[in-house]
Amino acid sequence: MTDSSSLCASPADDAASALILGATLDSLVTQIAILDAQGVIIAVNAAWGRFAQSNGFDSHNAGVGLNYLDVCA
Repeated sequence: MTDSSSLCASPADDAASALILGATLDSLVTQIAILDAQGVIIAVNAAWGRFAQSNGFDSHNAGVGLNYLDVCA
């Protein structure tokens, strides 16, 4: 029998991956929003947040949770 326990990510691994992803996205100057399959914004980088704020977007979360496809229609 093969031990597959090392193939499963722990919650600590998930948290570290999320931090690395966030830091990587925030290091980019391009505005980035990550959408799910339905077009809902699930994450944005710092450049997106700055752009949203400088253009009068009043949400504290820079659009996370909104459907980007509906907003742009």
